[in-house]
Amino acid sequence: MNITSEALKRLAYVVLACAMVQIALSPDVAMADAADAARAQALLERAVTHYKKVEESALAAFGHKGKFVDGELYVYVISTKGVMLASGGPSSALVGRDVTDLQDAAGKPFFQEMLDKAKSSGSGTVEYYWLNPIDNKMQRKLAYFQKVDDRIIAVGYYIARATPAQAQAMLARAVQAVKDDPAKAFHAINQLHGP
Repeated sequence: MNITSEALKRLAYVVLACAMVQIALSPDVAMADAADAARAQALLERAVTHYKKVEESALAAFGHKGKFVDGELYVYVISTKGVMLASGGPSSALVGRDVTDLQDAAGKPFFQEMLDKAKSSGSGTVEYYWLNPIDNKMQRKLAYFQKVDDRIIAVGYYIARATPAQAQAMLARAVQAVKDDPAKAFHAINQLHGP
């Protein structure tokens, strides 16, 4: 496949435009992301400690606004059988329902992934797309979770979008990939979760 410099230029604009969609204009995106991750981990730790102390009565505390809600962060709990037991956020509409087959906006069964990881390692993270009620858009979210007995306690936060420097780096990688092997590059660019 022979690619002209004009076609390469158009591709560069397309890739840059796609990357710009995910750019947050703030220069401290990485710092904000780290701060949100730390807040989520701290809230999870508090929730796990509370659950270990009072067990099932903790579910009521997790299910409403209070000390287990920190801004947009909230605790949710699912059973190891996949039933949502408590939520201090928008997922409270799922309480009492089996969520094992629930998929995110990209078609990923993220609760099942969480259940599988909890079964094998007891704790971890899962990434998924979830509706951000602040801007009413689907956004990447990362949940930290920990299995306690037959409960999985989790706290998720919305992942900060890319910085302008990250977008430029992605553009440079895409342009180089197209120069090296156009067919392979276009295939990779069209993959939903590609590089």
